Amino acid sequence: MPRGTEHRGVARSSIPLNSDSSEAREVLADEECDATSDSVSSFCGDECDGDLPEIRKRTLGTIVHRVKLERSQSEEVISNLRAKIASLEAANDKLHQQLATLAEEKAQRENEMRQRASGMMSTERSLKSVQMQEISRQRGELLVKNKELEEQLEQKDFQLTRADQSRRQSLEKQQPLEREVSSLTERLQDQAAANSHLYRNYVTQQAVIKEMRERLEDQERIITELELCVENLREDQVAEQTKFAQEIERLQLDMASREEECSILSEELKRLHVQADVDKEYGDQLKQQLDQSCAQVTWFEDQLAQLKVDTVKLKKKIVKLVKKKDLLWKQNDSLQFLQKLQATDKWINNNETDCCLQCSAVIKFTLRKHHCRLCGHIYFNNCCCNWLMTTASSRPARVCNACAFQHQQLERATRQPSICSNTSGESEEDDLGELAVKRKKEQSETDTTDSSNSSPDTFVSSSPIQASAPRTEVKMTRNWSFPRLRRPQFLQSSSSFTDSGNSSAKQEFDIISDEEIARSLLACSPYNSSPRTTQDRALFHTGATRTLEEIAQCGPAGLHGEVWVNAGGRYSIPVVLTVPETALFWQFNCEPKSISFEMRCKPLNRDIDLEMMDVFLPSVRVQADVQPVEGNLVVRNVAVYVLVFDNQHSPILLVDE
Repeated sequence: MPRGTEHRGVARSSIPLNSDSSEAREVLADEECDATSDSVSSFCGDECDGDLPEIRKRTLGTIVHRVKLERSQSEEVISNLRAKIASLEAANDKLHQQLATLAEEKAQRENEMRQRASGMMSTERSLKSVQMQEISRQRGELLVKNKELEEQLEQKDFQLTRADQSRRQSLEKQQPLEREVSSLTERLQDQAAANSHLYRNYVTQQAVIKEMRERLEDQERIITELELCVENLREDQVAEQTKFAQEIERLQLDMASREEECSILSEELKRLHVQADVDKEYGDQLKQQLDQSCAQVTWFEDQLAQLKVDTVKLKKKIVKLVKKKDLLWKQNDSLQFLQKLQATDKWINNNETDCCLQCSAVIKFTLRKHHCRLCGHIYFNNCCCNWLMTTASSRPARVCNACAFQHQQLERATRQPSICSNTSGESEEDDLGELAVKRKKEQSETDTTDSSNSSPDTFVSSSPIQASAPRTEVKMTRNWSFPRLRRPQFLQSSSSFTDSGNSSAKQEFDIISDEEIARSLLACSPYNSSPRTTQDRALFHTGATRTLEEIAQCGPAGLHGEVWVNAGGRYSIPVVLTVPETALFWQFNCEPKSISFEMRCKPLNRDIDLEMMDVFLPSVRVQADVQPVEGNLVVRNVAVYVLVFDNQHSPILLVDE
C-alpha cells in the first residue's frame, strides 16, 4: 500500500513537468518558425521591409508572455513543494514525539510492575521467616521439655529400684514408699498430658505453615501473571515500533521522491534561465527572491539557536529548583523530629529528682533550683540562667542552656533560607523577564494567596469498627503528628518560606498560632479552675451508643458513618463492650487538615460527664486528610468506651446569631 501511494504522488507531481516541457517545445517551435520567417523575409524585396518590425514585436511579445507564464507556473510548483516538505517535517517530528512518549510510558509501567512484585515478595518472605522462627523456637522448647521428662523418668526408675531394695530390707517403710510411687505416677500422667497439649500446638503450627506456603504459591502465580502481562506489553510496543519504523521509511521514501522532483524542477529552472538570458530583469528578480529565502532560513536558524539556549537555561533553573526543594524537605524533616522530641517533654515535680539534670550536682538546702519554662526540667541557677520571650507570657521566661542553644540554632536556620529564597526568587524573575523580552512574548504574573491553615468546620469520616471475641495480638498502630507548643514563630516563618517557594502546590502543614497556644496553656494549667460556659457545652455533641451486637450484625466491614465536628466543638461516640478480652478496631479520616482524637472509658452502671471519665488513650492531634488513621486495642474489662473527636484547636469559633 505505501508503494502504491508513492507512485500515485509521483504521477501527480509529474503532470506540471510534462506541461512545462510541452510549452517549452512550443516556444522552441515558435522560435524556429520565427527564424524561418525572418530568413524568408530577408529574401523578399523592398516591399516586405516595412512589415518586419511589427512581426518581430509580435513574436517577442509572445515569447515574453510565455516566459512569464512558465515562471509563474514554476513558482507555484516550488511553493507547493515547500509546503509539502514542511508538512512532512512536521509529521516526522510528531512521530518522534509519539515514540518518546511511548518509551516513557513503557519504562514507567515496567518500574511499577517491578516495584509491586518486589514489595509482595518481600512481605511474604518476612512473614514466612517470622513463622518459621516461631515454630523452630517452640520445637526447641518441646525438645527441652521432653529431655527433662526423660531425665525425671530415669530418676523415678532409680528411686523405684532403691525403694524395692529398701522394701526388702525393711517392711515398715513400705507404705510411705507406695504413696510416693503413686504421687510420682500422677506427676508422670500430668507431664504426659502436657506433652500431648504441646503436640497439638505443634500440629496447629504445621497447619499454619502449610497455609502460608499456599499463600506463597498464590503470590508466585500472581507474579507469573504479571510477567505475562509485561511480556504482552513488550510485544505490543515492539509491534508499534515496527509500525512507526515502516511509517518513517515510507515518509523518507516520499521525501526522497520529493527531493528528486525538486532537483528536476531546479534543472528545469536553470534551463529556463539559459533560455531567458535576454530578459535580465527576470534574472534579477529571481536572485532577489533567492536572497530573501536565504535570509529567512538564516533568521529561522538564529531563532532555533536562541530557543536551544533558552531551553538550556530553563533546565539549569529546574535543577536549581529541585535542589532548593530537597533542602526544604530536609529542613521540614528536622523540624518534625524536633517537634516529636519536644512533645515528650513534661513538667518534672520537685520530688522526682534529687540532682541537677545538667551538672548532676546533688540538691541541697543552700543551693537554689529552678524549672526550665520550655522543657520543664529542674536545674540549678548557673545551669538555668537564660531568659527568652515565649508566647505563654509577656515577660521573659527562665530557660536552660540546652533550650537556649536550640532556640539560637532554630533562629539561624529560619533566617538563612528565607534570605536565600528571596534573592533566588528575584533573580529567577529577572531571568524570566529577559527571556520574555528576547522571545517577544507576553507573560502574565499570577498572584496566589495562601489558604487558611485551619478551617471553621472539620469533616470526620469514621470506618470501619470491628469487634471479635478471641484475642490474637495486641497491636497499636499510630500515624499521628504531635503538636508543637513551643516557639510557634519558627513554624510560621518556615511555613511562609515554603509558601513563597511553592505557591502553586497545596500546603499540607498546620501552623499553630499564638492564640491556640495561649488557650491550650490556660486549659492545661492547674491554676485555671474556671468552669465551662454554656456556649462551650452546646458545642459538645454525643452520638448514638453502639453495642457489640450492632457491630457484629454489620459483618466484617463494621460500622460506617460521617459526622461534622464544628470549630471549637467536640463529638463523642460511646461503644458498650459487655464481653471481656474484646478487640476493638477503628479507622477514620478528616477533611480538611487535622483533628484531635482520644479514648475514654467509664463503668456500665455509672452516668458521669465526659470530663470525669478515665482517660484510656491520651488526646493527640492527628493528620488524617491524606492517609486514614487506624488502630486496634484489646480491652480487658467490661465498660463503656468513648471515642472522642475534638476540634477545639481551630482558631475560628462559631457564633450563635
